[in-house]
Parts: sequence; structure tokens; C-alpha cells
Amino acid sequence: MIPILSGVWRLDCGASATITPVSLRELPPDTNALAGMPAVGAPDMFTHLTWETTARGVVVRIPVGDDAEMVVAVRKAHDDATFEATMRETLGLTW
Repeated sequence: MIPILSGVWRLDCGASATITPVSLRELPPDTNALAGMPAVGAPDMFTHLTWETTARGVVVRIPVGDDAEMVVAVRKAHDDATFEATMRETLGLTW
């Protein structure tokens, strides 16, 4: 993990890609605005990140919390309509 600017980090896994957010941007970052942001450390989620290079590219694994594991388990157990209804009810969504 390489700090680029305050709150902006770069993570390299495997070979560098030719198409990246940086290569596609039309304007440079507002470094003055970013410099005024409070200094922060690397995001905790990246401290447990692992990756492996395969014949097809790089597989990146980011561990998730218990809440995300619960959502995936519910998703696997239901069809689309039941899963969506369950999530709406659980989260109190009305749309």
C-alpha cells in the first residue's frame, strides 16, 4: 500500500494494468484540497487483503465482516424475489 496523497492510497497486486482510474481521468487531482484533509492511516480492510496471480490475471481477496457473510448466506438460500423482500424488510426499505 503506497500513500499517494492525504487519504489516497495505491495498492499494486500483480502486473500493472494499462487502463486505470488515473489513466482515464480528464483532470488532475486537486492536491491543495487533498492536502487540507486530515492525515489518516491505511484502511484497515487492506491489512488482511491477499492476492494471487493466475493465468487469467490477479485474484484479490478482501475479508468481509460477519454482516456481509450473513447477507451472502441469505442470498444463497433464496430466489431473487424472496432475497429482495427479506433485505427490504430487514433494512426497513420501502421501495
